[in-house]
Amino acid sequence: MFTIISRIILRNRTIIIVLLSVITAFMAYEAQSVKLSYENTALLGAKDSAMVEYKKFKDAALQLGRREEEQSHLFPRQVGDLGFDSQPDQPLAEVGIFDLINAFNQVLKKASEREDFREIYEERFTVSDKIEEILYTLRDRLEILFSELFASAGSRAEVVVTFLALLELIRLKRLRVRQDEAFGEINVTKVA
Repeated sequence: MFTIISRIILRNRTIIIVLLSVITAFMAYEAQSVKLSYENTALLGAKDSAMVEYKKFKDAALQLGRREEEQSHLFPRQVGDLGFDSQPDQPLAEVGIFDLINAFNQVLKKASEREDFREIYEERFTVSDKIEEILYTLRDRLEILFSELFASAGSRAEVVVTFLALLELIRLKRLRVRQDEAFGEINVTKVA
């Protein structure tokens, strides 16, 4: 069976090659006039998951196009001198939770070294009091060093409560922490 088909193909190979070339040329010519349309939605039902997703995507694209058009007509106010030196060439890196924990451990170690165990006294520190204290410290400043927040802490308990207050202020997006270089000092910045 295969031998008969192969003999027919080999005898008529010139005709078959010419015929395939003509068909390919015709298909290439017709491909030039093909227009793609994404509006032919009658093929899919309106409740089809692909159609619903396509309509959401199309609506989002239209909305973004309108927003871009609106924004092109707005001109932001130029910011003047803010009164402090900014260093735009210096890359700023956000501080992760592990960087904060490492810095906290260093502060806690320093507090343990200077803590006097001979005196016993009761201290009451609340996180809300420390939040107010941190915000009061930053009322006239935009930035403070992480270690400065703990400089006046007299005990481990006060260091821990101050750290919890700092974490809460970061969570509330009232403060940002950044580190200019790896293993460098952590800066605490007030969010305006």
